[in-house]
Amino acid sequence: MKKTVTLRRVTSQDAELLARLSWQSFEEAFGADNTPENMAAFLNKHFTPEAIAAELVEPDFEFYIAELADEPVGYLKLEFPAPDAQLPFANPLKINRLYLLRQYLGLGLGDQLMHFSVEKAKLLGCDAIWLTVWEHNPRAISFYEKWGFYQAGTDDFAVGDDVQLDYIMVKSL
Repeated sequence: MKKTVTLRRVTSQDAELLARLSWQSFEEAFGADNTPENMAAFLNKHFTPEAIAAELVEPDFEFYIAELADEPVGYLKLEFPAPDAQLPFANPLKINRLYLLRQYLGLGLGDQLMHFSVEKAKLLGCDAIWLTVWEHNPRAISFYEKWGFYQAGTDDFAVGDDVQLDYIMVKSL
């Protein structure tokens, strides 16, 4: 039986919960591929309740917590407007983060988060969706390609003092 995720818009009261989800999902996804020092530097900079609370007041960001039976299992961070000088689109939406906790991967929940993102972009009148993904994350790259994203460039992404290469991936709408 297919599981259906519920997405709810994050409020300022969710900063601590979102920080925990962000921390855990990032650590599960990338902890084994980075030094403990670099992971700690990244997590402590970006995924503390204070850092998340600061992002929640940014008018261009929207966060959504994904829940299964009222249990938080992942989240989305969307950015609009989100132009990028490398991309030839006038009105794109950026998927800044799309994460599920490891135990919920492979259940079709990522497809539901992506479907929500595409529908949100269409509702906003966007002409494209873009995101970045680590070059050494074949599972995510394959997922995005399945959704019609293609590589349109590269960008640097720092985890602590380790500068890594991300692919910029785009889907035209």
